[in-house]
Amino acid sequence: MRFDIISIFPESFTAYFGVSMLKRAQEDGLIEIHTHSLRDFTHDKHKTVDDTPYGGGAGMLLKAGPLAEAIEAVRAELGIPARPAGGKNPSVAKALASLAESRRAGRQESPTPHPRGLEDSLRARFDGAPARRAGEQAVPSSTSPFQGEGREGFEQKTRTILFSAKGKLFAQEDARRLAQYERLILVCGRYEGVDERVVEHFVDEELSIGDYVLTGGELPAMVVVDAVARLLPGVLGNVESAETESHTSPGVVEYPQYTKPETFRGWRVPEVLISGHHGEIAKWKEEQSKKMSQRRKRMIR
Repeated sequence: MRFDIISIFPESFTAYFGVSMLKRAQEDGLIEIHTHSLRDFTHDKHKTVDDTPYGGGAGMLLKAGPLAEAIEAVRAELGIPARPAGGKNPSVAKALASLAESRRAGRQESPTPHPRGLEDSLRARFDGAPARRAGEQAVPSSTSPFQGEGREGFEQKTRTILFSAKGKLFAQEDARRLAQYERLILVCGRYEGVDERVVEHFVDEELSIGDYVLTGGELPAMVVVDAVARLLPGVLGNVESAETESHTSPGVVEYPQYTKPETFRGWRVPEVLISGHHGEIAKWKEEQSKKMSQRRKRMIR
């Protein structure tokens, strides 16, 4: 599985992803983690990524341009066709619709070798500027890492996520859902948020890791990568670890656990756990899990 993270502070991920389970998973080829600096997709000497909001308000917003180009560049690197312009540019949308109708009617003389090139040519024609960054090369279909997949196949195996305080609260069920994808593009918000046009046209969903506000989406990105990666085959040493832990069933947490020594400062391990009676141990674990789950529910009400 591949994770691509877009951030204005890509260096913040180095330490966490360079140790322990996530480091081993990368070394074993089970996951890939790539970070991308948002400032690399700006076109001014100051590498500006933010600006003031229309209509007034406190703080700054991340600009649509750099975010859109960053997402499009990552998708192109993955060999994923660019998304249609939709409502963002009526001229491009009309031209794309016209070409699609021509193909259906059999009037298209020759197939376009790469969907990205098609959209670029349309953008250049109607907008006066290419969609991709200056100097960026199109990904030839022959070198695509997912050659043979159509647009629907690409879309179904890739998810683009923006981290935002107004997003859906991330839970274990989301980690299991996202683990079914082959590629996740994670976009780290900053400041007061991002231009809403990015949310509407370039991301698939918004996620939050709690009902509080952070300075940016870097910590949520680490949380999601960790939670998703550990569910992938081979990442955890013991498969059972991911099947019996807290939140595997919604609202259910694990039983208390103990390790050596048997007695620590006068506190003993529950006798049942050292009894060797597997049936009684299983019963105790189930009872304790229920008690702790009920206590947790009372705490979060």
